Formats: sequence, C-alpha cells, structure tokens
Amino acid sequence: TETSQTWCVCVQVFNDPIHGHIELHPLLLSFIDTPQFQRLRQIKQLGGVYLVFPGASHNRFEHSIGVGYLAGCLVQALNERQPELLITKQDVLCVQIAGLCHDLGHGPFSHMFDGMFIPKVRPGEKWKHEIASVQMFDHMVKVNGLEEVMVRHGLTLPDDLNFIKEQITGPLNNSSEVGNLYDLFYTRNCLHRRAYQHKVGNIIETMITEAFVKADPHIQIQGSSGRIFTISSAIDDMEAYTKLTDHIFEQILYSSAPELSEARAILHNIVCRRLYKCVGQTTTETHVDSSPEKLLDWAKEVACSKPSGTDANLIAEDFVVSVIHMDYGMKEKNPINSVYFYCKKDPTIAIKIRKNQVSKLLPECFAEQLIRVYCKKMDDKSLEAAKKYFVQWCMDRNFTKPQFKWYLCNNLQSTSQRRQRQGTKTPSMTEWRKNLGRN
Repeated sequence: TETSQTWCVCVQVFNDPIHGHIELHPLLLSFIDTPQFQRLRQIKQLGGVYLVFPGASHNRFEHSIGVGYLAGCLVQALNERQPELLITKQDVLCVQIAGLCHDLGHGPFSHMFDGMFIPKVRPGEKWKHEIASVQMFDHMVKVNGLEEVMVRHGLTLPDDLNFIKEQITGPLNNSSEVGNLYDLFYTRNCLHRRAYQHKVGNIIETMITEAFVKADPHIQIQGSSGRIFTISSAIDDMEAYTKLTDHIFEQILYSSAPELSEARAILHNIVCRRLYKCVGQTTTETHVDSSPEKLLDWAKEVACSKPSGTDANLIAEDFVVSVIHMDYGMKEKNPINSVYFYCKKDPTIAIKIRKNQVSKLLPECFAEQLIRVYCKKMDDKSLEAAKKYFVQWCMDRNFTKPQFKWYLCNNLQSTSQRRQRQGTKTPSMTEWRKNLGRN
C-alpha cells in the first residue's frame, strides 16, 4: 500500500513468471481489465515459432504486463538518482501505461500479421502494428471511460494522453554501458537467427498467411454500428479488430463451410506436419526488393532454372521464396549511433559514442537478407530436383554460394576426395557449375 497525506492507493500484486511478485497501481488495472487489453491473452508473442519450439508459448498479455512493470522501475530509478528531474508520480504512471499498451495493435500471430499477411492482401498499405496500438489505445480509453479514471488519479488531459501515445509510437544510458548495448543487440540478432526466424517457423507462418489470404473474403467480423469486416479490413475498425486474435486459426480449421475448404486444407497440413520443405538458403551482396510481387517473380525464375539432366518438371506454383531480414533493430543502421550517453563526471551533458571508440571487433555491417526457397511438393524425387533448381537459380543470379548440406556432402566432398587421390585441386567455381549439370 502506498500512502500520502490526502489519499491511499491499494496496489495489486501479480505473480509474474519472470519478475516474481510485482505491484501494479490501480490505474494500471483499469487498463488491464478491459476487453482490448485482455485480447492480448489470445495472441502468441512469437507467432508461428510456438509450432516449432513448444516452450515459446507466452503471449502478448504477460509480455505487456512485464514491460509496464519494467518501465516503471526505470523511471523510478531515474527519479531516485536524479531528483532534479522532478519526475512526478503521474509521470511514472504515464510511462507504465505506455509500456502496458505498446502492443495493443498486434494482430493474429503477432508480426506475421503486419509483416506477411497485410502486405499480401492490402499491397501498398503502410499499416504497422504501432499505428494500430495508438488507435486501439484511443478506442480503449473512449469505450471504457478511462479519461475520468485517469483524472481521478491526478493525470492531466489531454497532455498526459498525448505523452503516452508519443511513447507508444516513438523510439539514458551511462557511457560505460555502451558495450552492454552492443551485446544486447547482438543477442537479439542471435535469437532472431536461431529461433524467431527459424526456417520451419518461417514456412509455418507463410502457410498460415496463405490460409488467411484464401479465407479473408469469407470471414465476417462485426464491428462498430453493426458493420461487417473481413480479416484484412478489421484493421480499419477497432471494435472489429478487438475480436481478431489467434483464434481465427481454429475458426478456419474447424469450420465446415465449403468456401473455406482450401484454407482449411492448408491449416490441416500444418497441424499434421505436412510442411513445405526448405531446399536451400542464400544471401545477396546488396539489398533486394522483397515485396510480394517480387517474391512471386522469383518463384517463376526458380521454376525456369531447370538444370540439364534433371527429369522432374516443376512450376512456379511449386515454389515459395521468402526473404528474411536480419538486423540490429534499425535496418542497415548502427542503433548505438542513435543513443545518447551520460558520463559520471558531467551527467548534464549527453554525448554519442562511435563504434571505433568501443572496439575493433564490432560488426561492419548491421543488416543482411537471407533468401530461402521452399518446395510445396513433398516426394523425394521432386525435392531433389527442387534443390538443383535452386542452385541453378543462385548461380544464374550470382547469389552467394548456397548453404545446402546435401550437395556439399554428396557431391563436392566426394569430388574433393577423388581429386585428392588423383593429386589434383578441389573444384573451382566454374567446375562447380559444371558438376551441377552432371549430378
């Protein structure tokens, strides 16, 4: 319980799976106990990754509570160490509310929705979940009468409302922490590479997206004033969007509507683990366009890259090309260049610290794209042929030498061993290209 001379506040205790027992102000509970926030219980934090790693089962609800708690800890620590900042209890509450509500706009399967589904069904739309988070926040405040509750707890409107929304949409550290920040971004990149962008999780989300695209015109969601919306148009109405969560997967899977048969079949294949197979991965030297239209063009190119000596005939519809973006959080930019640091000698002056002032072992490049090609056919003959199509396509486009264990192990290695016995060198790139046609 927190007590002042004029009022008493009874905090609520949560048993958080990460931080243990945490205390939350009753104003925060007013936001948590709304349909808009409770909706986050039904949205997986890591989307389709849960279907690869069973432990990745946490949702946006518990994540957001943790962010709200940590945001409050940060501001309270600043207040204790720098009382001259005159941080008020109301400031702390605003930061905590922003932390709580920063993910309100996520759709089904989190980043899959705004990163894969929306670009397919609404090409050219500049919609992102951060935009929806502010829209959902406004909707939440309005329909639940939260303005009155905020005023009751000392917040000033509309200034504090604007302050909260600025934190949701927008992007202090001690100078000795710069190395830790580089470690943080490196760890983030590793998690994306090893888990969040796992090749199986990636294709599961691609298949879910395909199913949602086919189901989109046939799903009806009632929104404000009784209007009906589809999966893709629900983002235009927050009342309808409140009803859109991961449950749409089961709604399609267990439906009997004939118009959902194609979408239902795709989701059934996911459940039965009949997934499209990855036939190879490569990278590019320069940034490439990864729009849905470009990926379809590349699938056509792969289908036209039939190497000599290959019997199986594959078409563009047999391939899926996926471009994975790996970075440190700011695309090709070094995120540390956007951070200001404070020295102990003079904590009133903010400075920037460049990479060369930290270490020579830091990365030169902060972003790359991985290109993965999947084959929808699952028989052995088609898969072996698809791998060769992929390699031929990489060579035609001068992409980086593909990562494909089947070829390295079964062809180049045995060729190398034969040449070593003959006292000759390992194959050159030209010879490697010739080997593809023979093998």
